[in-house]
Amino acid sequence: MSETFPILKQFFPKRFLPLFSSLAFSLLSSTLAADEVVYLPSGSQWKFFRGLDEPSRGEAWYAPVFDDSDWESGRAPFGYGEPEVVTDLAAFDPPMRRNYTTLYLRTTIEITQPARIMALTARVDYDDGFCLWINGREAVRKNVPGDSGGAVPHDAEASRSRESGTPEEFDISEVLAFLDPGPVTIAVQVLNASLTNTDLFFDMEIFDPFGPDLVPPRAKAVSPPPGLTLRNLSALRITFTEPVRGVDAGDLLINGVPAETVTGQGAGPYVFYFAPLTAGEVTITWSPDHGITDTATSPNPFEGGSWNYVVDPASRPADLEISELMALNVSTLRDEDREYPDWVEIHNRGSEPANLLGYSLSDDPADPRLWVFPDVTLAPGEYLVVFASGKDRRPEDGGELHTNFKLNDNGEFLALFTPDEPPRTIQAFDPAFPPQRRDRSYGFSESGELRYLLERLVKEGHDVGK
Repeated sequence: MSETFPILKQFFPKRFLPLFSSLAFSLLSSTLAADEVVYLPSGSQWKFFRGLDEPSRGEAWYAPVFDDSDWESGRAPFGYGEPEVVTDLAAFDPPMRRNYTTLYLRTTIEITQPARIMALTARVDYDDGFCLWINGREAVRKNVPGDSGGAVPHDAEASRSRESGTPEEFDISEVLAFLDPGPVTIAVQVLNASLTNTDLFFDMEIFDPFGPDLVPPRAKAVSPPPGLTLRNLSALRITFTEPVRGVDAGDLLINGVPAETVTGQGAGPYVFYFAPLTAGEVTITWSPDHGITDTATSPNPFEGGSWNYVVDPASRPADLEISELMALNVSTLRDEDREYPDWVEIHNRGSEPANLLGYSLSDDPADPRLWVFPDVTLAPGEYLVVFASGKDRRPEDGGELHTNFKLNDNGEFLALFTPDEPPRTIQAFDPAFPPQRRDRSYGFSESGELRYLLERLVKEGHDVGK
């Protein structure tokens, strides 16, 4: 270590060098760790293929060019027999136990400057074994039979058992030497110890333990969503992918005119206010002179961007209603986590398809944008169940929808809003829907009256998610 700090030899006695060098290294490490960067968070969304057969007959399934568009989607942790599992493989037909021993996973992360990354670590919580490929190259093989680089068949079993609950860290820095800037394909094959094993578990985080943070902030959510036709527009809500600083009203240009005021902090949402727009096309851009950056030691500038709307005061919202709700679901309708959360049912009463993108649900009259719908379309007459679970899930690939709030079974405010800004109320239980009963829903009867119902939704088999 004294070679790392050669100037110390000139000023300190030899007997003090080990102590000072250790202190200096600790200070240096603390400084570097301050910018720890997570590229793949635990609990991420993955494409997955259940190992009932080989996932491909030609192209290697772990290669970046492999087409996984027909794979299922789910969120980690994956497995069964463990309470922390989110994508429960016991709930699929057939269940994993006694039917297959492997699970295939794929996802993509973005690494913009691999040459500047000091180290890369995979923190994995697993039961029983796994093999990790990065951009088609094997990076980790743990409790997997065969030599490194060897094929792992779909009916393989882990070479030994391991219990989850204590994540293990693997240094995968060697992969940085062959990474190009841009998207990076992460592929994992998870192995169970046997067909009859009572559990399986997998979740993984990939991060740079030292930094520097090289990831620029981006706009994570824009409300109203870009491309919509709106009846009115006098504000925009922007949420960034990470906390930012230097946000000013003039940073956002509406048809070339700076916004008038802005509120918000951290990652947002930041609400930019401006004069109501008249009918016509609207172009939103970020000022090329904006000073928005993240909070890294060496700040990364926000990259900006542009998008469009159409303002048409004569346009009409979709003919939607909150047709039914249940705020005390004990045993009637179960979600993908095998739990029984509250739920809200949305009905398209109209004769045209209704795209819900930008519409919102809220149980707080002061925050009409509390939970915003993703790009989901309801056919004429179709129903959609949204779980009011607090889990905040908005998949656009057909998975279940979950709000970021729960319902109060004593009764509370609940409303459905248009994408306009400011939003308009489509329907509201205001000041509150009445106190709810165990496993009894509340909604519109066939005669159009609001009343307690006898599990109409479950009996009619309405869609849970899209």
